[in-house]
Amino acid sequence: MWYKKTFEELTTLEFYKCLKLRLETFVVEQNSVYNDLDEHDLEAIHIFHENEAGEVDAYARVFETGTTIHFGRVVTAASTRG
Repeated sequence: MWYKKTFEELTTLEFYKCLKLRLETFVVEQNSVYNDLDEHDLEAIHIFHENEAGEVDAYARVFETGTTIHFGRVVTAASTRG
């Protein structure tokens, strides 16, 4: 099921699952050593998909500024990539 939530609407568990996917992909898999957790998470709209097992397997941060939309941290789990 797909979800669209602000930071305040996320449960602790949902945020943990989203961060887990981001870290597994961007830091571990892509070997990009940087602090993935930043202040932008507080102002972003978080879009994510939970599979039937309750795991987050897709995620993106979205920022709306006026009439412009920016996407960041777009990620899918390795197990779901074609």
